[in-house]
Amino acid sequence: MNPKKILLFIICLAFGANALADNPRITRSGLPPTFDRFVYFLEGRWDNLRQVEKEALSDLAVDQRHRRYPMHYVRVDAGEIDGVVFAIHNYDQDGFHGDLRRISLHRFTWSKVHDHIVHEFLIIKDPDRFGPFDGRLDLLKQLTWNDVRTDPSCNMYWSWNVNHFEGKTVPGLCVTSSFTENPIRIEAHGELYASRLIRHDQNFTMEGREIKREGSQSPEIFDKETSRLLSRNP
Repeated sequence: MNPKKILLFIICLAFGANALADNPRITRSGLPPTFDRFVYFLEGRWDNLRQVEKEALSDLAVDQRHRRYPMHYVRVDAGEIDGVVFAIHNYDQDGFHGDLRRISLHRFTWSKVHDHIVHEFLIIKDPDRFGPFDGRLDLLKQLTWNDVRTDPSCNMYWSWNVNHFEGKTVPGLCVTSSFTENPIRIEAHGELYASRLIRHDQNFTMEGREIKREGSQSPEIFDKETSRLLSRNP
């Protein structure tokens, strides 16, 4: 190859690399840095123990106190399901060494049209085939879109706001009977910081009356483990 052409090719490569590094809206994955930051913030172990202990020493009424609810957000390979998928491990009040209550699947994608992150809850159509997930997350590599269903009306939408992400469902839109005998309306709000997750889920009857649960009057506050345990195996 002509030496001049080689030099021109090298210059073009260098210029392209610098443009990629200098443009805050471009990453090598093709997604905005906002999405990468969200995934980085979310992955890891979260525990509301500090809130639970503080409330136990306060004058707060017992029915307004929160229970301990440790969670481990584990990023998984979900076969042909695109985006970023987390298997969220929920533990009992004894912490990460206690009993595993359940594992749920959540998918996160970037909407170029609306410039926000879409958060979907994935429901496995055939739990006997893929569940229980505990110790068997490799099975998720076999997932296809025919194996899952979603309810777009219950999606959450996350956007960056100064130093954290704010997420919420569309008010009045999410109706489900997955956890109750009768349909209920769910509204979810969240704030995600680098080391703190604030979550407030509220349930309502179809007539609009709030269904009170233990601690449901106020948000749950989770702190991230400082060690940032990002192991694929919780």
